[in-house]
Amino acid sequence: MSKILALIPPQTGFILFLTLLGTFENQAQTYQDQLSSYQNKAQQYFYTNKDSTYYYCDKIYEIAVEHNDVITSIDILIYLCVSAGYSFDTDKIQSSLQLLDTLVAQNKIVLDTLADRGAYQKNYINYNKGNYYHKLEDYKQAQFYFDQIVSNITKSNNFVTDTDALGFLSTCYSFIADINAEQDRFEVADQYYKKNIRLFKEHMPEDIEGLHKVYNLYASSLYFQKKYDEANDYLRKTLLYAETNFNENKRNSVVSTSLLLAKSYGENGQLDSAYYYLDKINSYKIPNDPFAFRYVTAKADFLVLEKSFQKAEQSFLEALALAPAGNQPALFHKIGNLYSEQKIWDKALANYQKGLGGLLGNFDTSNIKANPSPTKVAQKQELLRLLRSKLATLARKGKTQDQGIQLSTIDSTMATIDLLKPKFKNEKDKAFLVEEAFPAFEASIELLYQLENAEKRWSYQEKIFQLFEKSKAVVLLGALLGSQANKFSKIPIDLINEEKSLKSEILVLEKKIVLNGDESTGLENQLFEIKTQYRELVEKIEKNYKAYYDLKYNNATTNLKTFQKQLDAQTMAISYFYGNSAIYGFGIDKNNIELHKIPLKDSLTDKIISFHKKVQNPKSKIPNLALEGKVLFDALVSPFNYKTHHTKFLIMPDGPLNYLPFGALNTANEGLTYFIEKAAIAYTNSATILEQLSFKKTDATNLLAVAPSFEGTTITPGITRDALLPLAHNQSEVKSILTYFDGVGLTKDQGSLQNFNAAVPKNFGMLHFATHAVFDDTKPEYSYLAFSPNTKDAFLLYVRDLYEIEINAELVTLSACETGIGELKRGEGFIGLARGFFYSGAASIASTLWKVNDASSTQLMENFYKNLADGDQKDQALQKAKLQFLKTNSQNARVHPYYWSGYIISGNTRPVTSNSWWMYALPLLIVLVAACIFMYKKSRS
Repeated sequence: MSKILALIPPQTGFILFLTLLGTFENQAQTYQDQLSSYQNKAQQYFYTNKDSTYYYCDKIYEIAVEHNDVITSIDILIYLCVSAGYSFDTDKIQSSLQLLDTLVAQNKIVLDTLADRGAYQKNYINYNKGNYYHKLEDYKQAQFYFDQIVSNITKSNNFVTDTDALGFLSTCYSFIADINAEQDRFEVADQYYKKNIRLFKEHMPEDIEGLHKVYNLYASSLYFQKKYDEANDYLRKTLLYAETNFNENKRNSVVSTSLLLAKSYGENGQLDSAYYYLDKINSYKIPNDPFAFRYVTAKADFLVLEKSFQKAEQSFLEALALAPAGNQPALFHKIGNLYSEQKIWDKALANYQKGLGGLLGNFDTSNIKANPSPTKVAQKQELLRLLRSKLATLARKGKTQDQGIQLSTIDSTMATIDLLKPKFKNEKDKAFLVEEAFPAFEASIELLYQLENAEKRWSYQEKIFQLFEKSKAVVLLGALLGSQANKFSKIPIDLINEEKSLKSEILVLEKKIVLNGDESTGLENQLFEIKTQYRELVEKIEKNYKAYYDLKYNNATTNLKTFQKQLDAQTMAISYFYGNSAIYGFGIDKNNIELHKIPLKDSLTDKIISFHKKVQNPKSKIPNLALEGKVLFDALVSPFNYKTHHTKFLIMPDGPLNYLPFGALNTANEGLTYFIEKAAIAYTNSATILEQLSFKKTDATNLLAVAPSFEGTTITPGITRDALLPLAHNQSEVKSILTYFDGVGLTKDQGSLQNFNAAVPKNFGMLHFATHAVFDDTKPEYSYLAFSPNTKDAFLLYVRDLYEIEINAELVTLSACETGIGELKRGEGFIGLARGFFYSGAASIASTLWKVNDASSTQLMENFYKNLADGDQKDQALQKAKLQFLKTNSQNARVHPYYWSGYIISGNTRPVTSNSWWMYALPLLIVLVAACIFMYKKSRS
């Protein structure tokens, strides 16, 4: 995507000074001469030598301070920020901004007397702050400052007549649009691009060139959204304008627009139009065009689409000869993919190896087994892409004699993912995870599965299990992207900014070292110092802010043997990895470990989706559910050879399996026997998470139950924007469960978010929410719990809010949930909300996979809490409640799985209280022992 670069060139910065020279008439001529001299020199070095630019800017600042010239002092610091921004020197931007803030605070009266001039400077300060945070990819902070500028400009009554203000406003709109597009928030980005277009048409109709620049930015965003027809409409307008009004300054515009048009038509399968615009480039490109390789690469891509592999190879090789060194790895990657598609494995691998070599100048590309160290490669995302393709090709080649290459490639890939993990922070990163990381996990698992089948070695099983655990840790990280986990972790903002700044410096230095080759000794020493600072900072975070460290840096996972030892004799655990071509699964009990591959053939995914739709529809036919449930049971559970003594199952689902109620599957060859009738079933995301949850323990057994009242309040934003309808039985549900545990019930209007927040610090052992809980996979940040809306205050508790509160609860129950899982893919709405409660301190969560009938919920919950009060483990308490429900409703419609199977228990399943028999027996035993001792002593006396 086209980045919005620093939109204020050095010449614009110096306009500040030129406008001020006339104000110095009462000052010494030497001061003006010095200013002019230093200004000219700073401008001279702007693009070529940042240190010289800094030197002369510092000189201007020194003499301005000496002459008590506040305005010039502020102006030069603003210009210094622009210069540092061009060099990507975030430290210099930060230090200059700190000086600016101090100056502005000390001289506010001076700035206020300047009216428009002071406002102009304040806007430029905010611009540099926005640009600074944009470079750190702290998009929330960046947008805050651009929003400030927009607010400052638009609150003026005459801003529409101020050309400079309108230009600045347009720049901010473009930045804000790009910030949202970078996070894949294209709906918001589109709104700002359209707003920018209206700005030009309504208030700057004469600036046709500026309008078409916005057209191009908007078209680029549409292209990345795969809205090719809309993108082409804007691109054609821009191209027509540039050709009609052609001059040398528009040559680049014609070429770049034609290229994007060609690629857009190519992606849309309209190759005739794609070639038309590609040919147009030849009429406009300059001789020895440094970007010529891009045009040839596009042609090669089109030839691949046409399956003209030989011609495509020739074009790729031509592009390779034209491309700078930094662009060659991506071309070798394309050539490798071309060979892989033709099943010419060795040539594919050789080209991947050359691509890997291009990422690290002195890497030995002749050794096909070797992989560059990810710690020494600046472009770690491109490294992961290449390694992923290499893994996929090795898996498709399928020869175990390549074991050394396979294992080393897997290790390098996983190390790269671990190094990338701290950088993941937004929706765009999540898309990268899905597109690159998960295929890499799948290819690695497939390779190891082949080796394990051939050699039956324990080490391969252990390695596969580690990949399962790592992949699920990445899913959870994806669920947290964009959340406010930083607040929950209580980590100071200055540490987060220091962390971001050091990472940015490391990235810039690594790129410079690659470009400078042998002449980079000084840079390598500088990089060593920065990395030492970064390592020390991470160690400080690990020591003082464990939750934040675990989220971003902790890559440790539970190993297979350790997990197996934690299982009791009655439990079988099944852990799944849901790939694109197969489901892989471990069946683990106290004594055995089985590994199976379940091919996604015969439309198994379609069967999972079909069963999910039917089971949450009370009007579906039970005999049809029985047939489909048996097929899924045979595919997903039967291969693991479970025994009759396995009365408890621990399911670790993945992908669409997260939404499958295993208890509703059919175990009988004839007729219908639900899986829940055979075993208690619990869920957990991963063995590592389960181990972490085992350390969370509270001795409290009191209960906080919330049952708000609703009257059809409409929620926006939300999944369907439907109203929050009344829950007729949630009040009686709370009343019944409070007969089994001491506690507090917040019902009706008392069930407000404010009352809940006030009650939480009292450390209840259990929290029960008989309210609307909405899981939204399309927009996980909008997953929420609803409280009583009968106040003027906020009444929705979003996922992001959970990271700001601490809940030290043994059990959290969400008893009226509904989901918005869209296409039933690798969804994270449910995981995100559950994970939010886990991070807040909950040890386990009882919830539903769909919006269950309110009356059924009351009946199930009463028995569930009764069983918990009797000392049952949570999974067994829920199993008993479901079996009682089936028995009670065996002769009516509520026997349908819709009414009961959606309830699941996730996390730690230990009892919330000791067994009630012991509660009564222990005091009696003590009395009996005391009586015996008394009688014995009496008889002796």
